[in-house]
Amino acid sequence: MGDRDDTMRDSIRSGQTPAPPPFDVTFEVPLPPKGKERARTVVHGGKARTYTPSGTTEWQARLAMMARESMPTEALEGPIRVDLVCIVHRPNRLRRKCDPAGLGLWACSKPDGDNIAKAVLDSLGAKHGAGFWRDDAQVSDLRVVKVHVEKDGRPRMIIRIRRPARDPRGEIYAMTGKVPSA
Repeated sequence: MGDRDDTMRDSIRSGQTPAPPPFDVTFEVPLPPKGKERARTVVHGGKARTYTPSGTTEWQARLAMMARESMPTEALEGPIRVDLVCIVHRPNRLRRKCDPAGLGLWACSKPDGDNIAKAVLDSLGAKHGAGFWRDDAQVSDLRVVKVHVEKDGRPRMIIRIRRPARDPRGEIYAMTGKVPSA
Protein backbone atom coordinates (compact mmCIF):
# COMPACT_ATOMS: atom_id res chain seq x y z
CA MET A 1 0.00 0.00 0.00
CA GLY A 2 1.16 3.50 -0.78
CA ASP A 3 1.36 6.62 1.36
CA ARG A 4 -2.02 7.81 0.10
CA ASP A 5 -3.71 4.59 1.24
CA ASP A 6 -2.10 4.89 4.70
CA THR A 7 -3.28 8.48 5.02
CA MET A 8 -6.80 7.48 3.99
CA ARG A 9 -6.88 4.60 6.48
CA ASP A 10 -5.57 6.79 9.32
CA SER A 11 -8.16 9.51 8.62
CA ILE A 12 -10.99 6.97 8.59
CA ARG A 13 -9.82 5.52 11.93
CA SER A 14 -9.66 8.98 13.49
CA GLY A 15 -13.16 9.84 12.23
CA GLN A 16 -12.00 12.70 10.01
CA THR A 17 -12.70 12.86 6.32
CA PRO A 18 -9.55 13.23 4.23
CA ALA A 19 -9.03 16.56 2.48
CA PRO A 20 -9.43 16.28 -1.29
CA PRO A 21 -6.40 17.25 -3.34
CA PRO A 22 -6.21 21.02 -3.92
CA PHE A 23 -7.60 22.40 -7.15
CA ASP A 24 -7.74 26.04 -8.21
CA VAL A 25 -7.82 27.18 -11.82
CA THR A 26 -8.75 30.53 -13.36
CA PHE A 27 -9.17 31.14 -17.07
CA GLU A 28 -10.56 33.85 -19.31
CA VAL A 29 -12.94 33.03 -22.13
CA PRO A 30 -13.31 35.53 -25.01
CA LEU A 31 -17.01 34.74 -25.40
CA PRO A 32 -19.69 37.29 -24.50
CA PRO A 33 -21.77 36.01 -21.56
CA LYS A 34 -24.97 34.33 -22.75
CA GLY A 35 -27.90 33.13 -20.69
CA LYS A 36 -29.26 29.65 -21.16
CA GLU A 37 -32.42 29.82 -23.22
CA ARG A 38 -35.54 27.95 -22.15
CA ALA A 39 -36.11 24.52 -23.65
CA ARG A 40 -38.54 24.48 -26.57
CA THR A 41 -41.17 21.85 -27.22
CA VAL A 42 -42.59 20.98 -30.62
CA VAL A 43 -45.28 18.47 -31.48
CA HIS A 44 -44.69 16.56 -34.67
CA GLY A 45 -46.70 13.53 -35.72
CA GLY A 46 -48.49 13.43 -32.38
CA LYS A 47 -45.23 13.19 -30.40
CA ALA A 48 -43.78 16.00 -28.31
CA ARG A 49 -40.07 16.67 -28.63
CA THR A 50 -38.16 19.00 -26.30
CA TYR A 51 -34.87 20.59 -27.32
CA THR A 52 -32.47 23.36 -26.33
CA PRO A 53 -32.27 26.15 -28.95
CA SER A 54 -29.25 25.87 -31.27
CA GLY A 55 -27.81 29.25 -30.22
CA THR A 56 -27.39 27.99 -26.65
CA THR A 57 -25.97 24.59 -27.61
CA GLU A 58 -23.45 26.15 -30.00
CA TRP A 59 -22.34 28.69 -27.36
CA GLN A 60 -21.98 25.93 -24.76
CA ALA A 61 -19.93 23.78 -27.15
CA ARG A 62 -17.57 26.72 -27.85
CA LEU A 63 -17.14 27.40 -24.12
CA ALA A 64 -16.44 23.71 -23.42
CA MET A 65 -13.82 23.62 -26.19
CA MET A 66 -12.08 26.76 -24.86
CA ALA A 67 -12.08 25.43 -21.28
CA ARG A 68 -10.60 21.99 -22.08
CA GLU A 69 -6.98 23.15 -21.73
CA SER A 70 -7.67 24.13 -18.08
CA MET A 71 -9.55 20.93 -17.28
CA PRO A 72 -8.26 18.48 -14.64
CA THR A 73 -7.17 14.99 -15.71
CA GLU A 74 -10.17 13.46 -13.89
CA ALA A 75 -13.58 14.93 -13.08
CA LEU A 76 -13.56 16.60 -9.66
CA GLU A 77 -15.37 14.86 -6.82
CA GLY A 78 -17.05 16.48 -3.83
CA PRO A 79 -18.08 20.10 -3.36
CA ILE A 80 -16.89 22.70 -5.86
CA ARG A 81 -16.85 26.49 -5.85
CA VAL A 82 -17.32 28.43 -9.11
CA ASP A 83 -16.76 32.19 -9.42
CA LEU A 84 -17.94 33.87 -12.63
CA VAL A 85 -17.05 37.39 -13.66
CA CYS A 86 -19.34 38.23 -16.57
CA ILE A 87 -18.12 41.25 -18.49
CA VAL A 88 -21.07 42.35 -20.62
CA HIS A 89 -21.58 44.90 -23.41
CA ARG A 90 -21.43 48.57 -22.37
CA PRO A 91 -24.29 50.68 -23.73
CA ASN A 92 -23.51 53.95 -25.49
CA ARG A 93 -24.99 55.96 -22.60
CA LEU A 94 -22.04 54.75 -20.47
CA ARG A 95 -19.34 55.69 -22.99
CA ARG A 96 -19.19 59.43 -22.22
CA LYS A 97 -15.94 61.09 -21.16
CA CYS A 98 -17.19 61.47 -17.58
CA ASP A 99 -17.90 57.70 -17.23
CA PRO A 100 -15.21 55.44 -15.74
CA ALA A 101 -13.07 53.72 -18.38
CA GLY A 102 -12.57 50.44 -16.50
CA LEU A 103 -14.69 47.60 -15.16
CA GLY A 104 -16.10 49.63 -12.26
CA LEU A 105 -19.73 49.71 -13.43
CA TRP A 106 -22.24 47.09 -12.28
CA ALA A 107 -24.38 45.66 -15.07
CA CYS A 108 -28.10 45.42 -14.34
CA SER A 109 -29.09 44.36 -17.84
CA LYS A 110 -29.78 41.15 -19.72
CA PRO A 111 -28.64 38.41 -19.68
CA ASP A 112 -29.60 37.43 -16.14
CA GLY A 113 -26.74 36.22 -13.95
CA ASP A 114 -28.53 33.00 -12.99
CA ASN A 115 -29.13 32.11 -16.65
CA ILE A 116 -25.47 32.76 -17.47
CA ALA A 117 -24.50 30.49 -14.58
CA LYS A 118 -26.78 27.70 -15.87
CA ALA A 119 -25.21 27.86 -19.32
CA VAL A 120 -21.65 27.91 -17.94
CA LEU A 121 -22.22 25.07 -15.44
CA ASP A 122 -23.80 22.88 -18.12
CA SER A 123 -20.89 23.60 -20.47
CA LEU A 124 -18.22 22.71 -17.92
CA GLY A 125 -19.83 19.55 -16.54
CA ALA A 126 -19.01 16.04 -17.78
CA LYS A 127 -22.53 15.41 -19.05
CA HIS A 128 -22.55 18.20 -21.64
CA GLY A 129 -19.03 19.35 -22.29
CA ALA A 130 -15.67 19.95 -20.71
CA GLY A 131 -15.81 17.54 -17.76
CA PHE A 132 -14.61 19.57 -14.76
CA TRP A 133 -17.15 17.74 -12.56
CA ARG A 134 -19.50 14.79 -12.77
CA ASP A 135 -22.74 16.64 -11.92
CA ASP A 136 -23.81 20.29 -11.51
CA ALA A 137 -25.15 19.37 -8.06
CA GLN A 138 -21.52 19.33 -6.85
CA VAL A 139 -21.32 23.12 -7.23
CA SER A 140 -22.07 24.11 -3.65
CA ASP A 141 -20.70 27.68 -3.80
CA LEU A 142 -21.52 29.80 -6.84
CA ARG A 143 -20.81 33.51 -7.25
CA VAL A 144 -21.75 35.59 -10.25
CA VAL A 145 -20.53 39.15 -10.79
CA LYS A 146 -21.80 41.16 -13.78
CA VAL A 147 -19.98 44.32 -14.84
CA HIS A 148 -19.86 46.42 -17.99
CA VAL A 149 -16.84 46.06 -20.26
CA GLU A 150 -14.12 48.74 -20.35
CA LYS A 151 -14.69 51.52 -22.89
CA ASP A 152 -12.19 49.95 -25.29
CA GLY A 153 -12.67 46.31 -24.23
CA ARG A 154 -14.67 43.31 -25.43
CA PRO A 155 -17.31 41.25 -23.60
CA ARG A 156 -15.85 38.12 -22.02
CA MET A 157 -15.93 35.90 -18.94
CA ILE A 158 -13.42 35.07 -16.24
CA ILE A 159 -14.08 31.70 -14.63
CA ARG A 160 -12.46 30.38 -11.47
CA ILE A 161 -13.05 26.78 -10.34
CA ARG A 162 -11.78 25.56 -6.99
CA ARG A 163 -12.61 23.61 -3.93
CA PRO A 164 -14.58 25.57 -1.32
CA ALA A 165 -13.38 26.10 2.24
CA ARG A 166 -13.51 22.81 4.15
CA ASP A 167 -15.80 24.25 6.79
CA PRO A 168 -18.78 26.24 5.47
CA ARG A 169 -19.53 27.79 8.88
CA GLY A 170 -17.31 30.81 8.11
CA GLU A 171 -19.35 31.49 4.96
CA ILE A 172 -22.60 31.13 6.91
CA TYR A 173 -21.33 33.57 9.56
CA ALA A 174 -20.25 36.07 6.88
CA MET A 175 -23.75 36.04 5.38
CA THR A 176 -25.91 35.92 8.51
CA GLY A 177 -23.74 37.36 11.29
CA LYS A 178 -24.66 34.32 13.40
CA VAL A 179 -22.29 31.59 14.53
CA PRO A 180 -23.68 28.24 13.34
CA SER A 181 -23.56 25.36 15.80
CA ALA A 182 -20.95 22.67 15.27
